[in-house]
Amino acid sequence: IELGLMSTCTLIAKEIKGIAFTHNPVTFRTAYSKDLRLRARQFGTLMHGLQVVKIEMQRMAHDCVAPEIASRVALEYPQFSKILEDLSTDPCLAFDLGD
Repeated sequence: IELGLMSTCTLIAKEIKGIAFTHNPVTFRTAYSKDLRLRARQFGTLMHGLQVVKIEMQRMAHDCVAPEIASRVALEYPQFSKILEDLSTDPCLAFDLGD
């Protein structure tokens, strides 16, 4: 791409910035239906189930990870040292699972 074309495109972009939304407003509306309500409940149930699985995996990992291995992993991947430390003391603290 030539520099002239790039500068022209940049100039035009600056000049028309915001015009699309001033002439074509975007409106958002909420929607409700029994089907959406059912899907939302199913999604919530799925997310809760995933949270339970994560907690159980953490508890199992706690019993499987020897302190020597955790130390070696923390040296190689320092960004995980806090998680490994929490996992060694209380497996439920290792990850923020949300509500």
